[in-house]
Amino acid sequence: MNMRFDSLDGIRGLAALAVVLFHIQPTFPGYLAVDLFFILSGFVLSFRYFDSTRTRDLSLADFVVARLSRLYPLHFFTLLAILAVYLWFDSFPASGEGYTFTFILNLLLIQNTGISNWWLAWNEPSWSISVELWVNIIVFAYLAIKCNTLTLLLLSLCSYILLLANNQHLDLHIHMMFNFINTGLLRCFAGFFLGMVLFRMYQRIRVFDVIKPTWQWFVTFSILEVAAFAASAYLLFIPGKQTIMDYNAPFAFAALVLIFSFQLGILSKVINLTRLTVLGTLSFSIYLNHFWVLAMMKHLHIPHYGFNSEVVINVFSILLPISIATYYLIEKPGQAYSRKLYAHVKHHFKPI
Repeated sequence: MNMRFDSLDGIRGLAALAVVLFHIQPTFPGYLAVDLFFILSGFVLSFRYFDSTRTRDLSLADFVVARLSRLYPLHFFTLLAILAVYLWFDSFPASGEGYTFTFILNLLLIQNTGISNWWLAWNEPSWSISVELWVNIIVFAYLAIKCNTLTLLLLSLCSYILLLANNQHLDLHIHMMFNFINTGLLRCFAGFFLGMVLFRMYQRIRVFDVIKPTWQWFVTFSILEVAAFAASAYLLFIPGKQTIMDYNAPFAFAALVLIFSFQLGILSKVINLTRLTVLGTLSFSIYLNHFWVLAMMKHLHIPHYGFNSEVVINVFSILLPISIATYYLIEKPGQAYSRKLYAHVKHHFKPI
């Protein structure tokens, strides 16, 4: 089995750019790129952690540390960055529940678990990191290996149906249903379960060993890749915001992820040749950095809003170098240090 899904890395990088473009000019449903993130996360984490044939000795504590070491260092940095921007320019956004309370929620990565119903505070994109962490932990602890594929698919479909029955779009995060179901968490569960189903489908197809790197399969997957990419791009950029069309997107994204996971078509080759995998590597930094960068640009009166060449050049000429720096100075060393510290603690406190 391929140990690295380079094409999916490229897709993730493009999805991060879609989110940035959405916050530059929020007139299209770019928020749906987050649903693509959730599906990709379910697929990739199933490969890394939820495959019982390779991860039998992984404990819940090991998994929690692995996820926290991946998510928290950059989250903490960007939380401090947006705090610094607000303090420097003395321009805090409205916060009906208080700055200290919402800051503590963000610090603990529980800001989008239903505790607070106030509009996204501090580094807004981190809402998805909050729900993803807790969904990851719940899934690993109770569902990852125990649930069969049909059950996971039904759970995903039921989650989307529940969202559809109560909301005619997917631009949901802090909103509550029935006063106790957080829509951001439900949205993440739906996408994550769907990603897990896709990985299991990928495994089953690989077992049959019928798909090989021949020219016939190259042509077939090239057609499939172009079709899935075009459909996904259309749903991300063309329809109006907050419409029932949103609910087509997760299934177009599912087809996109499954097709590109085989890495056999022309677009997969383009991703590898153009090194878009680098963009995927930086995607987490791009995603978490862009909000405070845009806030800083706003206060410095640097053009940062609207689809035009000046804005795009301004934003990405600042965002990309910062994201490269945070990847090498915050993400990688933070992850390595966290895991090293956990290994040290685990070694010294293991039972005799």
